[in-house]
Amino acid sequence: MLTAELIQGNITGLSEEQVNALVELSRNDENQVIGQRIGEIYREFDNTIAASTGIAREGAEKTYAYLKRSAEALKARAGENAGLTRYRGR
Repeated sequence: MLTAELIQGNITGLSEEQVNALVELSRNDENQVIGQRIGEIYREFDNTIAASTGIAREGAEKTYAYLKRSAEALKARAGENAGLTRYRGR
């Protein structure tokens, strides 16, 4: 992010208002870029969870809730199949 000091050290003749405007534009741009990247990361998490579990995300469900629900479903399935594994091993 551009700071007032960095701008004033590299560009002369700008008013304080212009410097403040540049700082604000830089801050807004950085926040937008960070927000987009965080969204991409969470979409990757969601895609990995879906591919690994076969369980789809529900609408606007938060990733942490989706992961918890998927893990609980897998745990329940494993419990249901535990008897089959024991039977097959006899």
